[in-house]
Formats: sequence, structure tokens, C-alpha cells
Amino acid sequence: MNSIWAVARHTLSQCLRMKIAVAFLLLLAAGLAILPLVMTGDGTLAGKIRTALSYGVGITGVLLSILTVLVTVAVVSGDIQQKHIQLLAVKPLARWQYLLGRWLGVVLLNAALLGVAAVTIYLIAQHLRGSDPASAVDHRTIETEIFTARAEVKPQPPNIGKLVRKRIEKLKVDGRFDDALQTYAGEVDRKGKTPQERLYAELLKQELSRIETAGPMGAIGWRFKDLDLAGRETKAYGTVKISRADVGQFRISVPTPLAGKLVYRGPVRIDDISGQVISLGRDWFDVRFGPDVAKRQHLLDLRKGSTVEVTVEPTIQFRYKAQPTVKLPAGKKQLHRVLYFGPPMGKPIYIVAGSGPTGTPTTMTVPAAGAVVDGKLQVVYRNIPAPPTGPSSMVFMPPSVRISSADVSVLYRVGGFEANYIRSVLLVFCQLVFLAALGVFFGSFLSFPVATMACMVLLGGGLIFNWLSEAVGWYGQGGEFDFSGFVGNIVLTIIKVLMPNLSETSPADKLVDGIYISWASIGWASAWAVGARATLYLGLGCWIFHKRELAHVQV
Repeated sequence: MNSIWAVARHTLSQCLRMKIAVAFLLLLAAGLAILPLVMTGDGTLAGKIRTALSYGVGITGVLLSILTVLVTVAVVSGDIQQKHIQLLAVKPLARWQYLLGRWLGVVLLNAALLGVAAVTIYLIAQHLRGSDPASAVDHRTIETEIFTARAEVKPQPPNIGKLVRKRIEKLKVDGRFDDALQTYAGEVDRKGKTPQERLYAELLKQELSRIETAGPMGAIGWRFKDLDLAGRETKAYGTVKISRADVGQFRISVPTPLAGKLVYRGPVRIDDISGQVISLGRDWFDVRFGPDVAKRQHLLDLRKGSTVEVTVEPTIQFRYKAQPTVKLPAGKKQLHRVLYFGPPMGKPIYIVAGSGPTGTPTTMTVPAAGAVVDGKLQVVYRNIPAPPTGPSSMVFMPPSVRISSADVSVLYRVGGFEANYIRSVLLVFCQLVFLAALGVFFGSFLSFPVATMACMVLLGGGLIFNWLSEAVGWYGQGGEFDFSGFVGNIVLTIIKVLMPNLSETSPADKLVDGIYISWASIGWASAWAVGARATLYLGLGCWIFHKRELAHVQV
């Protein structure tokens, strides 16, 4: 271990002196420095913070990945090319100790650089968080959708198989089943499916489209389960700014993050007494208590300057994307809708009406109290026309709207932003540890240009693996064999074996959406990308380096 550690220390100091490392460090520093100046997002403060986090984490990951490949290959292949390895060969240092020391030195360099970059990005995000939001909705988005960690729950899948079986029985009763099969009998199927299987798949597609589409005045419903909201309340202390105890109303000053978690007309508890939020500000809110509750002596004794404990009930966010089945008239980009939230088989507790955009994800925040019972929730989307704006205005009958189940989810807070951010940084670090092992492997038997090219090709393939999977197919149109698709899939299989799917392990998308990054995902990335693949590459590199002839004996 002393030998490995000595090589690692030497590698770390050597990397810091390399011109290419200095150039990348300056590029990374410049990118992070100008980040808050050029990022605007969608015009809201939430969009600006999301853009800063996404680009900050993305730029850091890409630049450090390229730097890792270049410096790792350079220090290993450079020692061989410049004959420095011959000086080490006569020392009591095994070849595997040399390679592990080189790898560990680059890993230490990555840890230091990633730590500095992560702290910088975090400080930038917190600085932007302290700016004035554009609206109360913007403020709530920042606190409940970005600076948080939320679990995402998909709706329960509908029993489409039962609906398809009914369709098939009806076709048989009507005597149209054989004709339906005949339409698929003459077609060539590229996956080898029988006509019965293809008919079933088509009916499945039709039934799914039917239950996911709401016509004018129609509705679509979803059910969710396993929503664990127990103990998810947020507590903080506030100060009474305005006291109107005679009518049961108070204005309370609270920390800005807590105010962002409140919902208009949502429940809130003041010293464990339940009230309702009637107005919101950046660092304050107005609460109103019912006539019976307002008569409690504790509330009557509250005066300006009194300190109270504020408990915010947990909220849920319903995310969906509505897509009209026909093109909307010119200038019309939103459709009116009503959303009902309540327990399954029960009356809706919260009803939210208004207009929403089409074709883009929309998030609705509502209190969980009463709507979620035993971890279960039902949400109904109703497609209704917008109310007339005047006596002479015409009612616009909305078109049919489709909402795919894949675009629907319920999110709720399960942790804090800081812990989630640390886990995202660890995912990036796992990627860098693997790339250092990859560079050691290729650098142990290839020259610098060839080893660098091999690493870059695999790195690019890992970053765009999902895109490659969609672009490459085994067969062409009409079921004919496609040679380019065949070769493409071979290349894709090679990349899948040699590289982890970096497009899936990238934490940027989850981080900016406030999606919880579990320790299980960290463990999987560590075990498979680092523990398995990195160990394999290091082992192969040590074996090849041990068998390699580093110098010729001349007599």
C-alpha cells in the first residue's frame, strides 16, 4: 500500500502540472463563473435555477470525464513512450502496484476537482434562491419542485386485457373475428408474431387509446397507491405580524423556504391548531380559523410579536401532459379543465379548475390532507369548455384530449435537497472512477492517440446510449433485413458490454426536477460500473502490463 500511495501522490502532483489539466481547470472555472450571468431559463426564477443546476452539473461531468481520460492515458502511455517506466522497473515496485497507483492518483484528482465544482454549483443555486421570485407560483415551484427530494409514483395500470378479451368475444359473436385475422395473415412481421398476436396487440393499442382519451365533457381517471405521507410535515417557528384575534385571522412571518411550501386555501397548523391559508407572500402568510376554533383562548392571546410554531401539512404534486387529438385554432394554446382529487370510491376533497397548457408537462400542487387515505389517491381530469368571458362571447367546445399514463405521476416530498445533491455528486464520481480505470486499461498497451480515441468513442457511446438504442434497428421497413441496422446493433451490444449506460446514470435531470436519488441507485452504480467493470478493466490492464515487454535487451 505504501508503494501504491507513493505512486498516487506522484500522479496527483504530475497531473496538476500538466498543461492540458490546467487548460481544463481554467475552462471549468470560467464556465461555472459565467453560469449565473448567462442562464435565463424560461423567464422565471425557477427556470433560471433549473438551468443553472442542469448546465452546471452537466458541464462539470463532461469536462471532468474528458480530463480523466486524457490525463490517465497520458501518464500511463507517456511513461512507456518516454522510457520512464524503465527507471521504475528496477525499483521494488510491482507493475500492478504502478497501475493501481496511477489510477488512484487520478481518482484523488477527480475527488478534489469535483468537490470544488460541486460546492461552487451549490452556492450559485443558493444565491439564485435568495432572489425575488416572479410570483407565488414561482416561489412554490422553487421550494417544492427544485429544492427538495420527491418520490414519484405512477398510476396503477388499467386492466386492459379484460377489455380486449371483451372486444374479441364481441368480434366472434358478430362473426367478424376471422375477417379481422385475415387482415394480418398476408403481412410480414419482423418479430415473427402470429396473426392472432398482432390482432391482440392492435386491439390492446385501441383500448389503451380509448381509456386515455377524454372527449368534450369527458373524463380520464387514475388511481395511485403506496403514497407514504406519514410524518412528512414541515415545521418552523414564525412571528405574528398582524393579529386580528377577534375575527380569527393572523399574518405570520416565516422563513422563505417554509412560505414556499404553503398552498393557497390549504391547511396549516399554528401551535397545533388547524387553520386555512387565505393569502401568501414571499416570507409571510395570512391564516384564518373557523368560528369555533377562533374562540380558543390560545388564539385570543396571540399578539403582534408572538412566536408560534407553524406546521405545514404535506402536499402532493400531480404531473400530467395533455395533448389535443386535433390541431387547435390559431392563437389558442391552452384548454380549460377541472381536476378532482380525493380518495378512491369517495367524494373529491379538492377541485382545481382553470386553463392549462397543452403538449408540455403541467404540475398541480394540492394538500394531501383528506385526499390521500391509507396511501391511496384518485385523480380525475375532466375536459370541459372554458366559461364565457362576456354576454356575447361564444363557448368554445374543446377537442378531445389524450393523456398517456406514461406522462402521469404523483410526487411527494421524502427528503431534502442537500442530501439529494450529495448523492447526485456521488453518481458523477462513480462515472469518473470508471473512466480512470478505462484510461489505465487502454494506456497500458496502446499509444496515447489510439488509447484516447478508444476511450472517447466508448465515452460518447455511453453518453448517448439511449439515443443509439432508438436509432438502430435490426430490420428495415417492411420486415426486410437491414445490413446497416444489423451492424449497428452489433456495435450497440459491444458498447453495452464495455460501458455503463451513462445517459441513465446522469443525475442532472433528476436533480433539477427534485426527484429523489436513492442510495440503492448509488449502490447499483458503484457495484456495476465501479465494482465490476472498473475492477475488470484494472485487472485486464495489470495482466497485459505484466506480460508486456517494456524494453529490448541488447548485447
